Amino acid sequence: MQFERGSALVASGAYQHGIRLLRECCRLEPANLLYRQALRRAEKARFGNRPPTCWFAWLFNWRLRCRFRAACRVGNPLQVLELGEALLVDDPWESAVQVQMAVAAESLGLIDLAIWLLEQARHRQPNHPEWNRQLAHLYERRGHFTQALALWQLVLEAVPQDEEARRKVPALAPLSSDPQQRTQERRSAQAS
Repeated sequence: MQFERGSALVASGAYQHGIRLLRECCRLEPANLLYRQALRRAEKARFGNRPPTCWFAWLFNWRLRCRFRAACRVGNPLQVLELGEALLVDDPWESAVQVQMAVAAESLGLIDLAIWLLEQARHRQPNHPEWNRQLAHLYERRGHFTQALALWQLVLEAVPQDEEARRKVPALAPLSSDPQQRTQERRSAQAS
């Protein structure tokens, strides 16, 4: 009921109250990706789907940022997710916060949420090698080898001396091809 009410308020343009309700939904059900996606859409819509240009917005949140960093340091993943959402209200495109939230989600075993958060973080910096590495690992865990291979290739382009990326690219290449093509390759290998 709270989710529906929050979504209705956002749809009517009452962003502040709607976002508050959607954040509460995320706090109550941290694993619910649908709630987080709706919250992020609402936050972005509040800014007209354009990142804010106000450089001093972080100044108003410095206490919240300190609490967020402390939660990251002590390893309190639920608090990292909750405080991260509070920070993203003022800048839903803030990549560093979303990456820390992804780490917290992964530590809770919420792999799909971690993947989504890293994908969101990559919108501003799609070639960030460390974020691409993290996301590639998560894609591999989910069996999404084509996406993992593409990310490992980006890591290798950014850091040509990266040994892990050098190993992963050829190892994932056969796994990332079309399943029908892999079946045909297996059959032809068995026939010969």
